[in-house]
Amino acid sequence: MALKTKKIGNQEVTLVKTPLVIMFLNDDNKLVCHIHPPSDYTYEHYGLITCDLVRHIAMMFGVHEDAVWEWVDKERKRHTTNLETVHEAFSTTTRN
Repeated sequence: MALKTKKIGNQEVTLVKTPLVIMFLNDDNKLVCHIHPPSDYTYEHYGLITCDLVRHIAMMFGVHEDAVWEWVDKERKRHTTNLETVHEAFSTTTRN
């Protein structure tokens, strides 16, 4: 199973064994993205994952996925953030 609950001290935490993408706001309120592709994944796989993510976001907020894609397209045309991508998963391989 990819998720496991473990008690650490007084808290119960969920451990993710095989993450594909983890995004979070750091202490400076900047979005950080950790990408951990399996060895056989390519950018095409992540394109499919991105589509699934858009669909999940639309469902979460109760909007049609076209509404989310509209914002994705706006961001693609005019980036509003700089990227801080952690490439730890690529330390043993070279990818472009």
